[in-house]
Amino acid sequence: MTREVTFKQQHGDGYIRGSIPEYLTVEQVASILQVSTDTVLRRFGNMEGVIDLGTPERLHKRRNRILRIPRRTLEQFIAEREVSRTSRLSRK
Repeated sequence: MTREVTFKQQHGDGYIRGSIPEYLTVEQVASILQVSTDTVLRRFGNMEGVIDLGTPERLHKRRNRILRIPRRTLEQFIAEREVSRTSRLSRK
């Protein structure tokens, strides 16, 4: 699900219509995939399109990870895993 928004075009006087993708929390993705939140953090932490709102690691302070994962990225992740699984099964 995307939300329609109107925003000014960077160059020009006209308006263009765009959409903001729906972002999911780590907990929501973990629930959908039925895995732990640590697994979601590891798998999605470096993926393109994922927003990291956490804090960097500092001396004597552990890194705080807060991710927002676009629904589209999650759908692509699932589709890639389904394809690779079916191709492995067909090889046997």
